[in-house]
Amino acid sequence: MLDETREATYRAAANAAATSARDVEQARIDAIVHDRVIASLLAVEPGRPDARLAAQARSALEELARVPTPSEPVAGSARDAIRRMRSAAADISERFDVEVVMDETDDGLIVYPAEVVDSVVEAMSEALRNALRHAGPDADCAAIVHIAPDSLSMAVVDNGTGFDPGSVAPGRLGIVVSIRGRLARIPGGRAHVSSRPGRGTTVSITWERP
Repeated sequence: MLDETREATYRAAANAAATSARDVEQARIDAIVHDRVIASLLAVEPGRPDARLAAQARSALEELARVPTPSEPVAGSARDAIRRMRSAAADISERFDVEVVMDETDDGLIVYPAEVVDSVVEAMSEALRNALRHAGPDADCAAIVHIAPDSLSMAVVDNGTGFDPGSVAPGRLGIVVSIRGRLARIPGGRAHVSSRPGRGTTVSITWERP
């Protein structure tokens, strides 16, 4: 009976681990498809192909084909995180500003886990892409980042057309997977979308060190 129970326990644990791994990989693929594949397709225009867009599409395909391998995440400084945020915002549109508010601490001394910086930058990028697509051509948009030793947070704010968050279908990947889901997968992470028709949109992205 002990042998049978142990075997059943191992089998159940293996099945649970496989299911969890599949869920994580599915979320990774959903995010890449929405954030990079669809974004590349939407940017295609008639005429001569854009070399930068071709490189972006090639990178998205390579990321989809990549088989994730377990590795120890590498931490990075707040200074590196700020550089990545500004670079990501500039890649989406030169209209977007990234304003940094920091506690009285050297940003080179603050270190964040790699997965935190990755998730925050990708969620910010999706919020900026949404603003570019939906806020309206005359809308202003900015990302206001707060750097602190035990937290990393930002608000992506626009004064565009706005929308009713309650009307967004549960299966829409942009908000559910690319913003809320991405932050929910890291300990201490969360995201909130606040908007009203005609009143603009604010996407709050927060991580607090557990």
